[in-house]
Amino acid sequence: MKTLELVAYNVGSELLLEDYIKDKEHRYEKIRWTQPLIQKFDSGILFAYNFGTLVFINISKDAVIKKIKEFKKYIRNPLKKPLKEECLIEINPNVKTYRIEFGKIILPKEDQRAMKIITFAISQSVTLDYFETIVDKILDSLGELMFGFPAKFRLKTKKILKTLAESMEIRHSVISDLSILDKPAITWESPKLEELYDMLYTEYELGERFSKLEHKLQIILENCQTVFDVMSTRELVILEILIVLLFVIDLVIITLEYLI
Repeated sequence: MKTLELVAYNVGSELLLEDYIKDKEHRYEKIRWTQPLIQKFDSGILFAYNFGTLVFINISKDAVIKKIKEFKKYIRNPLKKPLKEECLIEINPNVKTYRIEFGKIILPKEDQRAMKIITFAISQSVTLDYFETIVDKILDSLGELMFGFPAKFRLKTKKILKTLAESMEIRHSVISDLSILDKPAITWESPKLEELYDMLYTEYELGERFSKLEHKLQIILENCQTVFDVMSTRELVILEILIVLLFVIDLVIITLEYLI
């Protein structure tokens, strides 16, 4: 029986893996968003994902720190303090099926396909942490922007538009880039791999967390829509007032001309 330590770090919004490969390995390789760049160490292995996550299995802390520094140049929107998630993987020849017990993932043997499933699911989890943090900050900032609305509306329109754009971008990233609604293609190769991913999806509550995230994004979108509805109504009222004023001015001019 063997136990492996897994540590996943979300270091930013994106890893420029193709640029990294070109500079470090002097070759070109097209890396899909759900496809990891794999690097083997003497005692462990690294899985790097385009959506900003580095997953280390059985690699020393010093080697982890060194590798993160090596990737620093290739991180888009780097985090000052990377988000972290850990778990243990037990290799136990006495079991016949994949299991998750007390937060420990148990495999019958070391299998790189199973490792891809595990690292992908945990990468999704720690990257969801990243998006959850951003969305909470957006909600807080939106509350501040809405304070005193509509009196100060014109001063805050650009900020609200930016908030709306950020929210739409996050939703697209979670669904498209993180593939939170789709199973990884490797699960098609084996029902057992699909079962392993389903267990991890449940263990890390990926579906529930996405639903909560989407609910928060919907609140943001609805608040922004309310602002723009008020804006439209307000502009119509101003337009009607201007028309009335023009009519009154026209009447005054005609009256003056008649009196004179």
